[in-house]
Amino acid sequence: MARYFCLAREVIDSRVGGFRCHDVIRKFLLSTVLLVVGFAAGLVVTGRMRTATDAGAAESPRPVDTPPQGRPATPAPVSAPQAQKVSARPAGPLHCGFRGSARLGETGVADLQVGRTISAVKQSCLVTRDAVGPWIEGMTQRVLTVVVGSENLYAAVDGGIISSIAVRTPRFTTSDGLRVGSQLSSFVSAKRVKMAEGEQGLYLRLPSHCGLAFHFSIQSRAQPGIAWPSPKLYAEHGRATVDQIIVTRCIT
Repeated sequence: MARYFCLAREVIDSRVGGFRCHDVIRKFLLSTVLLVVGFAAGLVVTGRMRTATDAGAAESPRPVDTPPQGRPATPAPVSAPQAQKVSARPAGPLHCGFRGSARLGETGVADLQVGRTISAVKQSCLVTRDAVGPWIEGMTQRVLTVVVGSENLYAAVDGGIISSIAVRTPRFTTSDGLRVGSQLSSFVSAKRVKMAEGEQGLYLRLPSHCGLAFHFSIQSRAQPGIAWPSPKLYAEHGRATVDQIIVTRCIT
C-alpha cells in the first residue's frame, strides 16, 4: 500500500526534486510500530489496574450482619474467665451451717430446721437422697437424707417444707446433754413428762424441749394418763436407751 502511494506521489509531484519513496515507507512503518507498541502498553496498564482492583476487593473486610428491626442482636459468646465470674454458686463443700459442733435445738440442727423450704436447705446442705420411702410409725413420706457434719440426718417433706427431722446419731446433743444413747433413767428427774405409746415404741416429750420426741424401742403398755415417773417402767426398762429423736413443731 505504501509503495502504490509512493508511485502516485512520484507522478503527481514529478516536478518536486528530492522526493524518495523509501523515505515514505520508512515513516509509514515507524508510525505502525508506534501504534502497536502504544496499544500493547495500554493493555498491560489496564490489566495491572484490574488486578489491583480485584486484590483490594478480596482484602476488604466483610460487612457486619445487622439484625433486622424488632429482633435483638445475638450477644457475643462469653470467654472462659467471664463464664467463671458469672457462676453464682461458690466452689467448695456444703457444710449445712455446721462449724465443728452443733446443738440439737427445738427445731433442728444447724441449717436443717423444721419449717424451712427444700430449696433453702439445698442451698447450704448436701442432700444425698430425695425419695419417697418409709417414715416413723409405718408412714410413707417424701424423705431427704441430709449430711450435717459428716452425719446423716433424715427430713420428712410436706408441701415443699421440712415437717419433721429424725436424728439417729449421738453426735448432736441438747443443751442439757440429752442425745441418742441416753438412758430412760436420765429422764427420772424431769417434770411433767408426757408419754406416748406408738406402734414402734415409746415416745417421751419434755416441756423443756418442746418440739423434741425421744423414742425408745420398748413397749411399756402403760395406761393412758399414767403418772410420771413410773416405778414399774423404770424397773423394767430403766436401761433402755434413746434410739432416735424426732424433731417436730413445738405444740404447747
